[in-house]
Amino acid sequence: MQALSETIIKTLSEHPLNIERKAAGLTHTNFITLRGCGQRLEVPSFESKYGGAKPFMIAPTAIIRGVGITFNIPVIDVPGTTGYYDSDLNAKALKAAELLSSNEYDFGFVHVKGTDDAGHDKDHRIKVEQFEKCDTMIETFINAVKDDAENEYIVLVTGDHTTPTQVGDHTYEPVPIMISL
Repeated sequence: MQALSETIIKTLSEHPLNIERKAAGLTHTNFITLRGCGQRLEVPSFESKYGGAKPFMIAPTAIIRGVGITFNIPVIDVPGTTGYYDSDLNAKALKAAELLSSNEYDFGFVHVKGTDDAGHDKDHRIKVEQFEKCDTMIETFINAVKDDAENEYIVLVTGDHTTPTQVGDHTYEPVPIMISL
């Protein structure tokens, strides 16, 4: 990876357009960020590793989708979900309810990115709004499945890390977890 980065920096720095822009005092490109770059790991599918449990994932952001793809978890696209503040979380909830009530899947993973983004943006007001949208999403899901007499549902809500608005980056505090039967 380091050799690739060095080659890219050298190539961009020597490109005539970048030389011209730099000489004129304009912004120019001399590197790219290779975050998340790599290749798919060869690992057993989630289903084969965990006794045939069939999951699905709703996650519009590339890095989380990549985790699902790595473990052969079907990644479901839901119109209106963007992985940003404007994402339609209720559409995610309704799709998850539809998929789970179909009995095709045993469980689902629904990812929400807006709360993390608000932390990185150091915007407390938007972070609160995003948590409120999550509350509404959970309510939407529960209302969609509450009359399903054929299935039992367990709802687990947690986070993968903390991103306080005061810091603007991931930190080490414990994340809360909620489980409801």
